[in-house]
Amino acid sequence: MMRFSHIIKILIISYVFVQTAEVHARIYINEVMASNASVHTDVDFGTYCDWIELFNFSETAVDLSGYYLSDDPENLFKWQFRTGSIIGQNKFLLIYADGLNSGRYHTNFGLEKEGETVILSNREGEILDTLSFSYQLTDVSFGRKSGEPETKVYFKTPTPGGINSNTGESGIASPPLFSLKGGFYSGLQTMSITTAVPGTEIYFTLDGSEPTKGSIKYSEPLLLEKTSVIRVKTFRDGLLPGLTVTHSFFIDEPMNLPVISLATNPEHFFSDETGIYVQGTAGIPGYCTDVPHNVNQDWERPVNIELFEKNGTTGINQLAGVKIFGGCSRVRYPIKSLAFYARKEYETSSFKYQLFPDKTSIEYETFILRTSADDQPFTLFKDALTQTVVKDVIDVDVQAYRPVVLYINGNYWGIHNMREKINEHYANDNFGVNPDSTDVLKRNPENSWDIVHGSADHYNSMIRYLMENDITQLSHYEHICKQMDMDEYINYQITQIFFGGRDWPGNNIKFWRSREKPYDRWRWVLYDLDHTFTEFFSDIMAEATEPDCGCTWPNHPWSTYLFRRLLENENFRDEFIRKFFLYSGSHFSRDRIHTIIDSLQAQIAPEIPRHIERWGGQKTNLPDNTWVSPIFSSLGQWESNVQKMRDFTDTRHEMAKKHVMDYFGLSGLNGLSLRVEPPNSGAFYDGDALITSAELNSDL
Repeated sequence: MMRFSHIIKILIISYVFVQTAEVHARIYINEVMASNASVHTDVDFGTYCDWIELFNFSETAVDLSGYYLSDDPENLFKWQFRTGSIIGQNKFLLIYADGLNSGRYHTNFGLEKEGETVILSNREGEILDTLSFSYQLTDVSFGRKSGEPETKVYFKTPTPGGINSNTGESGIASPPLFSLKGGFYSGLQTMSITTAVPGTEIYFTLDGSEPTKGSIKYSEPLLLEKTSVIRVKTFRDGLLPGLTVTHSFFIDEPMNLPVISLATNPEHFFSDETGIYVQGTAGIPGYCTDVPHNVNQDWERPVNIELFEKNGTTGINQLAGVKIFGGCSRVRYPIKSLAFYARKEYETSSFKYQLFPDKTSIEYETFILRTSADDQPFTLFKDALTQTVVKDVIDVDVQAYRPVVLYINGNYWGIHNMREKINEHYANDNFGVNPDSTDVLKRNPENSWDIVHGSADHYNSMIRYLMENDITQLSHYEHICKQMDMDEYINYQITQIFFGGRDWPGNNIKFWRSREKPYDRWRWVLYDLDHTFTEFFSDIMAEATEPDCGCTWPNHPWSTYLFRRLLENENFRDEFIRKFFLYSGSHFSRDRIHTIIDSLQAQIAPEIPRHIERWGGQKTNLPDNTWVSPIFSSLGQWESNVQKMRDFTDTRHEMAKKHVMDYFGLSGLNGLSLRVEPPNSGAFYDGDALITSAELNSDL
């Protein structure tokens, strides 16, 4: 009994000691970094992420178990320290604000580069410390000066897990103020640049490069006689240099389409050693050539991007990352496709703008400027045409399309097609699914390099099930229907086959699913359809079902396996045939396609002469690409190429239907005749596709 009382006394003394230690301990939020591009990688995942540094300014260790960190004054309990979280006496502790909420020291929130307040609270929700910061520059931290913890400054040399410097900058130089904003102007313009703080020095460039103190120093208003890109940075003693501000001024330029203006250090694009847009001297082979090319490198470069609408408004003006995009077209053709990435280390983690007016999304993480790949020498809109034909009338995933004009460092760069990028964000932008729960695959997912995002386990399991079971049995077919969206897949196959997708399905195939309902079945996305509307005689039905062509292009056996096996099932086969002939007489009718061709042609026709002036007749001179055509060099040649798509439309129906009838051994189309009387008086749904009586015609 006496021994038991002794233990109680020890426990009471220990409890008092811990409590006293907590009361007298002083835990500071010592340093934060809200835009970490290259300073420090976290110890668990090796990524560059936001971080928060705590410092225990006391002579005893403190148990932080149950304490809270937050960046929301309305929710102090946002993230809680796990049991066993100890910060030693006079020690630092790094917390990774990466939103992962995994491991001991990874929070469920990130830090806002634009500025916010970090809050440390105890178990009872009492605030122990706060650290407020304003806009953060990339790889620059903010925190307490060593020896003066109440003085907060910027640190150009961050010290995660170490003692802060006793010097730092108190702020960022005041931004420049332009008397004119970037845009389209007629005639000579005069522009002045000022700042709100006297004594601030202003430097600028005209070649797209990042301004430094070695650039042109501003001293008097600028006369703008021609199209120019002006990049400005401010400097003031005791402050960090200001953010670079970029404005593009188009003088006496026509505006037939929306315009995108890029500004970047010229060497980022055109240097032989580091340029992403050239063959260069630091390249690697690949993408259909054994000749090393810089464009084959997975290099990302910083760029300022502006989007100007036809009505004169500016949609976006921000820093981002850019890479060369696409496959073999990057070496085959002189105009390169580009992919853009909004990342916090540049400026902000998204493009907060409705890039595509026909889409509801107002925020994008990525998008691409596509140069039409193998259609670059011909029309510039075969891919867009095929996707426009099926968009909104049948259930199949497509990419948004918007033709624009590109300028690079003030130089005209011709017509490009702005498109959505097919990755985990595509599913979020179009279906509202969580990007982190999305699987995105391409080509043959048995290869790890064909996993775009997430995992291929579910898809590969579905294929194994198909290999091991008799798909003619209804129960097995129904199981597969629960794994993939069968109606959408049929629509996808019909589109490719009907319009002559030659570079498929062994190439240009992507599909996705969410691991959460309701989009937990595989869906296929149409893209890179530059070989459609070309060869009216191509038997794509035969190519898409070839069990072994003895080749690697276009269709290795793995690429036709799923379609071939599904066609063994009577339900799938009948639905494919029914929809194929139904669409041929409605959504794919000659009259409707001609109307769409006319519309898409008219949209870019006013810009074609300038595009020809810049690029007409050009081609690459690689020995691998002697078969590649040069870019159309006259308006008449372009119009002739567009006319070939109309000719394809006029002849393809009979040929495509014949190929399908021959494959299935059909002698007629009994049961496929549909009519609504009187004409134009009604409509019916075919799955998700609304078909009016006016759309049914002799093409059926």
